[in-house]
Amino acid sequence: MALALERMTNFAGVTPARGTIPIKANVRIFKGALVGIDSAGRAMPGGLISAGCLAAVGKASATYDNRTGSELGGAAGACNVEVEYGVFQWANSEGGDAIAADDVGKVCYVVDDQTVALTSDTDTR
Repeated sequence: MALALERMTNFAGVTPARGTIPIKANVRIFKGALVGIDSAGRAMPGGLISAGCLAAVGKASATYDNRTGSELGGAAGACNVEVEYGVFQWANSEGGDAIAADDVGKVCYVVDDQTVALTSDTDTR
């Protein structure tokens, strides 16, 4: 299930590297969320390809509310999202798509802004 609040996200290593990416129009990205990018290279909450998420880039350092009516106004590029790059602990998908101990280090696929899965679910992730 996608985030409804900020979360603390564990990471491996000493300190994650950081960068900034312009935000997508009309999205809210919570602190600790998995950040994806769309076809224009704008930051968005991690999610399915059908929602426009083409790749995962890292974890949000803060909460950014760029929805229409918010302080940022909702326009694409209204602010830059600070993203931490690195290895993070995400929620695991359930059932037959769950990542097992012997899958660590393999490619995984984004389900939502806090969950990853073992398969692409027939190229939907």
